[in-house]
Amino acid sequence: MTPAAAAAPTAERQPNASTRAAYLAAWQLFADWCQAVGASSLPAEPGTVAEFLRDCPAADATNRRRVLVIDTQHLAAGFAPPGQSTDVLLASGRPAPAPSGATPITPALEVALRFLPSHGWTQGMFGRRDRCLLFLSQQAGISYQQLARLTVADALNGHPALATNDDPVLCGPCALTRWLRLLEYAETRFNTSIIGRALADTAPLAADSPHLCRSTRPVRATIHTTPLLPAIDQWGVFDHPPQRLTPHSLSRIVRGALIGDFGVHRRIDIEPEPGHADPTVPPAAPAAPRYTRDDWTAALARRRRDMAGLARVADDLEDVDRRLDELNKHTAAILDELNPESGGQEAT
Repeated sequence: MTPAAAAAPTAERQPNASTRAAYLAAWQLFADWCQAVGASSLPAEPGTVAEFLRDCPAADATNRRRVLVIDTQHLAAGFAPPGQSTDVLLASGRPAPAPSGATPITPALEVALRFLPSHGWTQGMFGRRDRCLLFLSQQAGISYQQLARLTVADALNGHPALATNDDPVLCGPCALTRWLRLLEYAETRFNTSIIGRALADTAPLAADSPHLCRSTRPVRATIHTTPLLPAIDQWGVFDHPPQRLTPHSLSRIVRGALIGDFGVHRRIDIEPEPGHADPTVPPAAPAAPRYTRDDWTAALARRRRDMAGLARVADDLEDVDRRLDELNKHTAAILDELNPESGGQEAT
C-alpha cells in the first residue's frame, strides 16, 4: 500500500488537506524509520512502535497522533493495531490499562484505610489524597510511574480496576470520587479558610457514610487536566497550577501508610483572618443614611464660599484681559517704530 493510501483514515468523513498531510508525514516518518532499522512497518510489532516513539521524541500529543496513524494503517490492511499495548501506551504518555480484576484488600491495606483521616484541616486533605493513592496503587495495580502522570481525565476515562465494597471505608470507587470532589472544590476556591471549614464540618468517613460512587454528578471539565495526585504543602494547599508528585514521593507515601506511618499533618482550627469577615456569616445590612438640618446648613455654607471664590476668579480673569490688551498695544507701537515705512498698515 502506498503512503498516500496509508494516510487515508477509515472513517466516512474525510479529513481536510492539512490533516491528510499530517497523517502522511507521520506514516512516512514511521516507514522511513522502520526501513532504516530493518524492521517491518506493516505489520509492525508493538515493541517496534514503542522503540520508534523513543527514538523520535516528540510531545505526548504528537506521539499519540503518530500511534493513531499507525493503528489506522494496520486496521485498513486487516492487521491488529499495535498501539494498544502497554509499551506503546507508556511511550506515548498514556496510562497503561489496569489489570482486569482488582486485587483483594490485604490486612495491611485495610488497617491503613481505616486509620487514614478523612476530615479536619489539614489532615482531611492529605488523608483523602492518600486514600485514593492506596487504592490505585495497591488494588488497581497502577505503577508509580503511571500514577505520577495521571490526570483527572485519565482517572475518569481509564476506568481503573477498583472494587466496590459495602463498607464505604473500603470502597475504592468511593475513595476516588471523594478525592475528585475535594480536588474540584479546592481548584475553584483559593481561600484556605473556606476549604478548611468544609473539611472541618464534614463528618468522618465511617461504615454508615453515603456511597459517593453511586452519585451521577459529573466532575467539572475545568479540572480534567489537573494532576490526579498533586503535591500538598504543610499548610494543606497545593500550587496553582498543581505540581505532580514524583514516583519516589508516591512510593514513599504508600510504604509509610502500609506500616502505619501516616506522616505528621497539622490540625489547624479554621478561624476568620484578622480584618476579614467570616464567609459563613452574612454581612449586616448598612444603616440607612440620615440627612439632618446641620448637614443642610453646612452644605449651604460650602456653596456660599464656592460662589465667593468664583466671583474672585472672574475679577482676576478681567484683570488678565486688560493687561493682555495693554501688552498688545505696546507691542504694536514698538513694531511701528522699527518699521516706519509700513505706515501702521499690516503686511499683506
